[in-house]
Amino acid sequence: MKNYRLIVGFVEGDKEVIQEVNRKAVVTAVGILVLCVIIYWVAKLAIYLTTTLWEWISGLF
Repeated sequence: MKNYRLIVGFVEGDKEVIQEVNRKAVVTAVGILVLCVIIYWVAKLAIYLTTTLWEWISGLF
């Protein structure tokens, strides 16, 4: 019912519904951006740790 209300309100031009949908879209976009940044830094950390560990192990032999 909530989704139906949002769709009908958006199509009919209900300003409150449009604001709610736009607000949720912005929050979702920011969340996706933050998640992408976190994934980037975790991948970069994993590469750094793997490289450091490999160099340390190679140095033993």
